[in-house]
Parts: sequence; C-alpha cells; structure tokens
Amino acid sequence: MFSVEIATVICKISLIIFFIKNIVKHTPPATPSWASLLVVIICSVMDNIAWIAKLSHDLFGLPSPLMKYTIICISWAAAIIMYHSLVLFIQSFEKRKPSRLRNTFSTILFGMSGIFFSIFIIGIVRALLYSDTSIPFYVLYFLLEHKILGAIAFYNILILIPYAVFEGIVILNTKSMPKILTQQVKACINFFLIPHFIANFWQTYPFNQQTFHPEALVLSEIFLLLAIFYFAKTIIGLRFLNLHSHVHDTREFNFIYDFKTMLEDLGQVTNITEIKILSQQFFNKAFHIDPQKIHLGIITIYHPNEKDFSPRKISTLQSRIETFLSQENFAEYTDESGTTGPIQILIYDEIAYTHFHEPTDFTQRLLTFLHDIDADVFLPMYDQDRIIGYIIINKNKSRKELYTNIERDEMIVFSTYAAKIVNLLQNRNLNELLKERKEILEELYTKHQEITKYKESVQSFLKINKGNSIGIILYKNKTFSFANEDANKILGVNPNTEKGAPAVKILTSLASKIESYKAPQLQFAKNIHNKRFVISGIPHPDNNSVIITLYYPELSDVIEELIDRIKDPSDWDYLLYLETTESGQLINNLIPGNSELLINFKIELLKVALTKKALLINVPENDVISMVELIHHISLKENLHILNLQTPITTQETGITLFGINPLFAISAHNEMLKDPLLEKLNKKGTLFIKNIHFLDLESQINLANFIRYGFYKVLKSERKMFGDVRIICSTNQNLEDLAKQGLFSELLLRELQNTSLNLPTLLTLPANEIETLIQGFTEQALNSNNATNKLLAFSDKDREHLIAQRPVSLHDLKESIRDLLLMKSKKTDLYEETTFDAAYNISDPKLAEAVRLGKYALKDPMIMAMLWNKFQNQNKIATFLGVNRSSVHRRCKDYGIF
Repeated sequence: MFSVEIATVICKISLIIFFIKNIVKHTPPATPSWASLLVVIICSVMDNIAWIAKLSHDLFGLPSPLMKYTIICISWAAAIIMYHSLVLFIQSFEKRKPSRLRNTFSTILFGMSGIFFSIFIIGIVRALLYSDTSIPFYVLYFLLEHKILGAIAFYNILILIPYAVFEGIVILNTKSMPKILTQQVKACINFFLIPHFIANFWQTYPFNQQTFHPEALVLSEIFLLLAIFYFAKTIIGLRFLNLHSHVHDTREFNFIYDFKTMLEDLGQVTNITEIKILSQQFFNKAFHIDPQKIHLGIITIYHPNEKDFSPRKISTLQSRIETFLSQENFAEYTDESGTTGPIQILIYDEIAYTHFHEPTDFTQRLLTFLHDIDADVFLPMYDQDRIIGYIIINKNKSRKELYTNIERDEMIVFSTYAAKIVNLLQNRNLNELLKERKEILEELYTKHQEITKYKESVQSFLKINKGNSIGIILYKNKTFSFANEDANKILGVNPNTEKGAPAVKILTSLASKIESYKAPQLQFAKNIHNKRFVISGIPHPDNNSVIITLYYPELSDVIEELIDRIKDPSDWDYLLYLETTESGQLINNLIPGNSELLINFKIELLKVALTKKALLINVPENDVISMVELIHHISLKENLHILNLQTPITTQETGITLFGINPLFAISAHNEMLKDPLLEKLNKKGTLFIKNIHFLDLESQINLANFIRYGFYKVLKSERKMFGDVRIICSTNQNLEDLAKQGLFSELLLRELQNTSLNLPTLLTLPANEIETLIQGFTEQALNSNNATNKLLAFSDKDREHLIAQRPVSLHDLKESIRDLLLMKSKKTDLYEETTFDAAYNISDPKLAEAVRLGKYALKDPMIMAMLWNKFQNQNKIATFLGVNRSSVHRRCKDYGIF
C-alpha cells in the first residue's frame, strides 16, 4: 500500500508539472477548464499524501499523531474541493447559459460543499490550538468526524459525481456541438468520472470509515491512476487546453504502406480522370472513407486573349467554391502565431472547435462555406500561389472518429503531389514528358553499355600486351626460322610443316610479297588460339632474306587496319569494340567478313544491340532469328519470346496475349484471358520479337506504338495504363510505307519503328570479293583448324567460284552451302570419319552454341541444364541436342531440382 501511494503521488505530480509547463508556454483559452482540472489533480494528490502519512505513522512512528490527523483532515477538505471541481470542470465545456433550475441546484451544491469544507477547516484549527491539553480536542473531533464521514462520502460519491455525469450528458445533447468538444466530454465521463466513482465507491462502501479494505485501496489506486493518465493522454490529443493546433494522433507515427504505392501510381497518370480515381482509392485505403464521398475539382484559368477562350459550363457546387476562393485570400493567410502562408487544409470539426472558444468573422465564413458545400474536409491544391483544384470529403455521419494530425499531414502531402500532376496536365502534355523520360533512360542505358564495352576493350589490350612479346622470324629460300621463343608462342605452329594453317598461309603470302617487291608489308592473322596478331615484315638490307616480326596488336593497329572502310570515322570506337570485346566476337562469328559493306553493317548491328530502343529488322528471312538471338544475348536480357504471325490477325486474341484484357470481359476464372500479358511477363527482363509485324491488327499496332513511344500500354477494354521496360524487335518482308498509305498499317507505329532499323541486303547484291571473305570465314568456322585432316578440305578457286555462282540469298544459306560442300569433299576423299566439324556451326544462339560444343559435359553444369530446359521444355529434345541418352537428362534435371 505504501509503495503504491508513493508511486501514485510521483506520477500525479509529473502530470501537474506537464500541465503547468504547457499552460505557461501557450496562451490559455477563455475557459476555466484548465484551472478546474489542475485543482482536481492537486486535491487528488492530497488524498494520496494523507494515506502516506497514516501508513508512515503505522510503519515508522512518523509523523506525530497530531500531524497525521491534521493531514487527514486536510485531505478530506481537499476531497470536497476535488469533487466539486469535477462539476465545474464539466460545466466549463458549455458555452451557453444554463437553465434556472440547474443554476439553483448548482448553488445548493456549492453551499453544501462549503459547509462540509468549513467543518474540516474549523476542526483543523481547533485541534492545532488545543493540542497541549491532556485530552486533546482532535480526539473528540475525530469521534465526531467518524459520525459525519459517511454522510460526506455519500455526498461526494452519490451526489457530486452523478451530477457531473448529468451535466456532461446535457452538454452532449446540445445542438450544433463541435465534434471535438463532444469527444472531450465523452472522454471526461468515460475515463475520469466513472473510474472515480467506481474507485471511491469500492474504498468507502458501505460509507463507514471503521471498515477498512486494504486490497480495495491498492487496486482502486492503481485503477484510478491508469484511468487519469489515459484520460489525460486522450483529452490532450483532442486539443484540450489548446496545447496543439490540431487533433493529435496519440499512437506512434506509422506511415501507411499503401501510401508510397499510391504516390507512385499518381506519378504515372496521364489524365484528370485517373487522378480522380486514384484520389478515391487513396482516401478509401488510408482513411476508410467511402469513395463516393471524395470529389476532385479542377479550376482551369482562361485568359480572354487566348484563341480558344469560351465560357465554361460549371456545376453549382464548383461555382460556389470558385466564388468563395476568389473572395478569400487562401494563399496569404496569417494564423494566430503571426505566420503568413497558404491555407493547406480546412477541417470542419477543427474550425468549429476553434470558433466555439474564439469566434471570429473569418472562422464563421469558413464554417458557412464548408456547410454550404457539405464538406468535412476541404483540400485546396496550389500551383505556387494560385489554387488550381481542390479535394472535398463530404460529411459522413457514420464516421465517429476525428481526423488526426498524422491523417491531416498525409492528406496535405497527397494533395500537394496531386497538384503538381494537375499542373502538368493543364500546361504540358504529360505523354511528351513520359516520352522525354523514356528517351533519357534509353540514352543513359546506351552510354552505360558503351562505357562497359570501352572498359572491356581496354582490359583486353592490357591482358594481351602484358608481356609486350615480339616474335622474330627469318625467311630465306622459302624456309622460315624462329629467331626467338616468342615467335613460336605467338604463331603456335611450325610454318615449315603446317603449311595448311590459315596463319601460315598469310605468313607465306606476306613473305613472298616482301621478297618480290622489296617493300614492307603488314597484315593481321589469327593463331590456333583464335587470338589476333600482327605480321609485319621488311626486306633484309644485306642479303636476299626477309625479317618478319609477330606481335599482338596495339589500339592504333586495330583502328588503322579498318578505319578506311567505315562510312563515319567517328564510329572508330565501335570498330574497336568489334575487334576486342566478347559482343564484337559474337558478331564477327555471325558475319565473318571485313568488306566495307559488312563492316558498316556489323557496326550498326552492335549499335542497336547496345540500346533498348525498339528495332525493325529488314534482313533475309533465314537470318532473322539469328540476328534477334544475337541482339538479345548482347542486351543481357533473360527471356526471349518470339511471336510468329503467319496470317493477318482479325481477332483480339493476339492483342490480349500482348496487353491483357479487363477481367470483366473474361469468360471465366480459368480463361486464357486472365493470364498475365506478355509485356508484363517480360517486364525489365525480356525481349519480345514480333515476326511479320504487318499481320498485327491495327488496334494492337497503335497500342504497341504508344508503348514504344511513351513506355506504357493500355489493357484492352479499359483505361488502365501499365508501364513496362521490354525490348521490342519487329521484322517484316513487306513495304510498310506502302501499307501505311493504304491504311493497312499504323502510321504511328511506322514512325516509331523507323527511328531505329537494321537493314542488310541479300547476298545476291554483294560483289564477288565480299562473298569470298564470307566463304573464307565460314569455312574456318566449320572446320577444326587443329585437325590436320581438315586442312586437306581447303577450298580451291573453282570451289569458291562455284559458291559465288550459286548466289545464296542469306548468310544462313551460304553457311549451309559451305557445310554441304565440305561434307561432299570429305566423303570423296574418304576423310568423312576423320573430319571434325564445329558442332555449333548452325546454331546462332551463343548460349546454345556453348552447350552443344560441350556435348555430354553440359550435363555437369546446373545453369546450362536449366537454360536448356527453359528453351526446349522437353527431355527428348535436350537429349538429341546434346547427343546423350534421355535417362541421363532426366537424372541430371531431377538432381538439380529443375522439375
């Protein structure tokens, strides 16, 4: 009991200090509420002090009996003041004049309280004056006191507290009572008066002080203390004493999770209707407000000198709002602290409470305005100092809660952000902003890719030239002699015995030219490790011999060799990437030719592969897939989806596959329409290739054009916009310009696709010398150069003339012709079984090419097996592709958890 009383006193004193500090800091309102509450809490502390004095005397013998009884008498006098102050505290909430009957009853209670208080004061004074007699007066006094204490307890608990509750109920039934004040009175009744009644009734029942209940004292004190603090926390949050300018949320600040998502959605809208829908969704999710109660209005300012100026047709509500806003200066409002700024929000309950205590003409006009438009909340939307719109939350009688400071701030943040979007929609085309944003992101991506390739190129030179090796070979009498070890390392073969090797052929040809013409020569070659090196030779000045040096190329060597063959000299960096990066090697493997036309096409191919822009490919039919797979691989995308259109599309199935459809138009939950659209599946990780784009229906063409231009597409049968990042590649074998003129193809999509295109003429139009370079390159790819048998299959001039005479249309056709000719030559010379062809010769996908070269060893790599499963989705196809048993594929896939 003693510990509980000590703790209670400390807590109540802390609460008193808190009130006094805030009352000093803030100007108190014109109401005695703060004084009444302080008196109640101070008198409550006196009751706890009296118990401490009694318990201290019983436990420790201190204080003296006289002092103990004096303190107890003071506490009983304070109890009378406390309970009467409760009545005054409740009455302070009412501004109107009470009735005569209530005034009379209040006067009677005031007189009775004064009589009981006087008895205790007189008793205390006389006890102190006669404290030195043998039979102290205070003993006789307390004998008398015990006879009247039951009446005093009855008066306090069953008259004063119920009357205070009655006063509160009367106030609650007052018409036009501010909601904040109503909540305050309810808090006083529920969390202050009723707990006091229960606690004191428990302690004093049956109004006989000779009956003592220690457990009742302890539990009631704890209960009463918790009730007081909960009441204080609640009523302070409801602007009691005007400690805050708005109703405060007493819980910890917890930003709503959906708030961020909603703002992101708001940043992607393209018209006012979408803002209205998102506003309704936000207020419904954040504050549980019926969407029908949310209204967004836009104020469009027209100037008479504008060409399209015309009178506007607006509703009565909007006319009333615009009239009021034109009369009141919302942008330069000065609050009670003297701060000037725009009015960010009007909350009816807050203004009504302020006007209840401090009525002004301005608050009266605001209340009238909010009442006329039937609004609980009015949120003006500003563009600098001009109101361009507003959000209204209509009155909702079913909502009992008040809008807290956190909810208020969230509303202001939302309206501020929405105002920026409204301003953009009114003054600029948001679609054009989205287009600019998309172009900037694409440009940043391209620059990032170029920087990456440049770093890779520099690293390759540093790696190759780390040792600065230079090999020296002497050539005399058609015999080569190594002058140092580096020459053997760089060349990799013996030029005197391995005369069929490609590098040896180049070396022999260069030495013969130098010997014949007595002039320096320089040429590039590849060794058996597929590394490029430079062969440079000069004639010996003293004897009839040639000095040849071998070294890995410098940057200048690579540029100097091919710079004259490119159309734009500023593309020298892409020329460097072609020769030194992995992406460049893949392109060179696809097109192994260095003629002027092929070099420039390969540069264009590398350029488009390093961007994210939509691409139109115009290449021979059989080369389309290989080009797309190469671009997809260089772009580092994960998934490639090929949409092969064989005939003109007359239904919406393809559009639904691409863009999805409003679920309301789906037949059932299991309908294919409800599956995620392709653009959503491939978002940020995939490439979509549409073959024969001219077969796509016009509606889908326009939707696709908007996606390419702005970065968003519309779900079919809805206004919902979906943003995405998918690389779009299209191909066609038709003249799209002619189709557009005939109205069979979208001009919008044509303009977007023409921005980035890749064109390769058929091989029928190439000169013979360019075809020869391709024949040489594909032949080297088809044969394993390390196999001596394959050197016997080298093409003769007659073979090359035969291939050129065939005039293949595509690169793929040329590769097939070369392979067929090599197979025929190997069979004729009985070398078929010994000939080793590249297993990946006919495979354009770099990942699949690596897998097929590994053969059965690919089974050991979980990542390769997962890639093959995603590609084929069939164990038999994987087994055939790798040349292994199906059971081996099944076992490995099961071990790796692929299926």
